[in-house]
Amino acid sequence: MKRPSKKKNEDAPKANANASDDRHLIDTEDSVELSIEDKISLYWMENKAFIAGCVILVAVFLVGINGVKMYSTSQQANLQNEYTDALANDTLEEFALAHSAHPLSGLSFLTLADQAYTDGEFATADAYYKQAQEGLADNMLAGRARLGQAFSRYRSGSPEEGIAQLNAIHSDNTLPASVLSEAAYHLAIHAYAEGDTKTFQSFSSRVATLDETGQWQRRIATYQTRTAN
Repeated sequence: MKRPSKKKNEDAPKANANASDDRHLIDTEDSVELSIEDKISLYWMENKAFIAGCVILVAVFLVGINGVKMYSTSQQANLQNEYTDALANDTLEEFALAHSAHPLSGLSFLTLADQAYTDGEFATADAYYKQAQEGLADNMLAGRARLGQAFSRYRSGSPEEGIAQLNAIHSDNTLPASVLSEAAYHLAIHAYAEGDTKTFQSFSSRVATLDETGQWQRRIATYQTRTAN
């Protein structure tokens, strides 16, 4: 199967230096006219570009930063070349299936999943994210694949399953704090969209505890302000 063509994302609008990051947020007046389902759908659309943007980061992490460890022998170097060729020739799925025991198989499926999600093929992305988790095993990127599958499940018509997966991720303390904080953030926004202030505040507190970089805290600040008013 050839990987789907990438879609160009429009540059996000620049925010004022002193303003909170409220891109893609729903205005209070607009939220009155939208159903809860619409508000949730609009929010999850926001994550499409973010997940797609992880493809390059993932490739750099495995192929670049860990390159010395993963490709120290001639055989591994040849496998890296095969991966590069598969990426260039749209044959990643064939490569992944042929080298299922290697972490690059998981990386290939993760790349395919991100691309399918970006193209709105959520059921296909769901299946690829599942295969990516199996290929990546204990690699830290397995958590990213789990998040992607939860997003895909939510968008493919099974929001309850998507939320259940996010809760499972949030409760798994073996995962990196970055993955846990992202799951907590999405669960907080889901609660906000449903009008569940108590649950929103609970997950917001978890974001503050787990988010080492502060990116999710900054993004949730506007929602916290609205619930306080």
